[in-house]
Amino acid sequence: MSDFKSDYLCDACGGIVYCDLDDPTHQFCINPSCRRCNHAFTILDPSAKASPQLHKELEEEEARLLALIESCDHEALAMYAYSMRLALIDSAVTIGVMPSIPMWHAIGDLLILLNTHPPRGADRSGATFDSIIKMSYDRSKHLNFIDDVENGRHKLVQLPGGQMRVIMMKYLLPIHDMLKVYGLASSGNLTDESDLFKFQDIDELVISDVDLKPGVDMADFFNSLWPYVITLRYGFGLYYRTALQYRYTPARVDIPYILGVSYSLKSKEPVFVSKENLSRHFSKYSEHAEGRTFDQLMAEYAESHEKVPIMVSVGNKVILDPLTLLYFVIHLNGQAIENNRLRVGKDITKMKKKAADIFEAKVRNELHKYGYTGPNSAVKVKYDYDVLGISEARKRILVIDAKFRDMSPSSISANTLVEQELMEPEEGLCYEVERHKTRVDYLMHNLGLFKQHLKPAANLRGYQVRAYVVTKHTPLVSQYKNIGILSLADLVNNELAV
Repeated sequence: MSDFKSDYLCDACGGIVYCDLDDPTHQFCINPSCRRCNHAFTILDPSAKASPQLHKELEEEEARLLALIESCDHEALAMYAYSMRLALIDSAVTIGVMPSIPMWHAIGDLLILLNTHPPRGADRSGATFDSIIKMSYDRSKHLNFIDDVENGRHKLVQLPGGQMRVIMMKYLLPIHDMLKVYGLASSGNLTDESDLFKFQDIDELVISDVDLKPGVDMADFFNSLWPYVITLRYGFGLYYRTALQYRYTPARVDIPYILGVSYSLKSKEPVFVSKENLSRHFSKYSEHAEGRTFDQLMAEYAESHEKVPIMVSVGNKVILDPLTLLYFVIHLNGQAIENNRLRVGKDITKMKKKAADIFEAKVRNELHKYGYTGPNSAVKVKYDYDVLGISEARKRILVIDAKFRDMSPSSISANTLVEQELMEPEEGLCYEVERHKTRVDYLMHNLGLFKQHLKPAANLRGYQVRAYVVTKHTPLVSQYKNIGILSLADLVNNELAV
């Protein structure tokens, strides 16, 4: 790993650096075979066999929760939980930030439990329901902690004196900043709203509003919502287990059908609708069903024991409301694009390319603010050069490859982080840096070919050349093979403003 320079990877062994939850400046490599690893603690195995107490507590929590659920009236408890989720959706749509992402996942877990363990009692009291919500919240927090430990985002360690502590992967800090860009920060924990939606200006330049009226192509409508598709994908997939809970398999007929049901609802409030009526409505789509049955649709979105129900089933009825259906349709559309490579997916790819071009211009504008001049667009001199800038005051040339890229949700794990973010063929940072190094080497050996683009006041050989890959968010490594890798914010702070 000697070619890498990173605050998040050990420069001796390439292992992931962890830090104290309470003091992120206290950091260390935890690889026991690393020659620089001298930590005085033992990494604990989170499995039920190795850490039985951790799982015993979870089993006891769940047993108490299920007993309380069983005592309740099914319709009343289901409507209570459904309405709480609707309130979270309404807040997320209205102000852009969900009041509590942990509560969102807790309610999703509870709705699954209502399918696997339907209540059989008569208790309809608000106090009981509130207790169930609190217990569900604690259970989900426990499950998410185990998920974090199993996937290496956190480590459970024991100090020499027997005290147990939790440490976290240091790279979670910039990951959390990346998630804030999409509004994924619980409002109760948000301290600086300026951290939210930092690239919203680019999104607004790429997408256009679509007026939903008869005759409008729904593909155009969903195109306008692609930033929300990404937001939901990250939000639902904050943990491996929750990613599975929201990994639906939409058939071609599902989205038009769910939208049709949404438009048919007369009230904005959640209501009970009989499955018979929903089945009758499904029959209107029979010629487009391609073998999909109503029972299959209900099993996928209302009655599953593994996936969070979109429509909550209670006996022969289902709870529905227009906003929840539309909210989930956005997510389903994103999954349909990924699974079926629909035309809308190609359109979104075009919009992402347009966003990347705008990001390049944003990088160029930052250079200009600090006295750099150069071409106002990408140039091609054998290779494509995104951003070229020259400073006469500093006698410096910047050669920048701008990457408007997000981290894959599946790579937010110590088990896959290095492989996916760095080593992924044609996708990872190493691949991008290797390509940029080829461009930079060509420029260094053929400076004369760039004179017309840079318009230097003196011989180009008298200028220092600095090369960077500039990313949307803080990257995993800050340097590879003498190419700097940094976010746009760090380019400004560490190169342009100094």
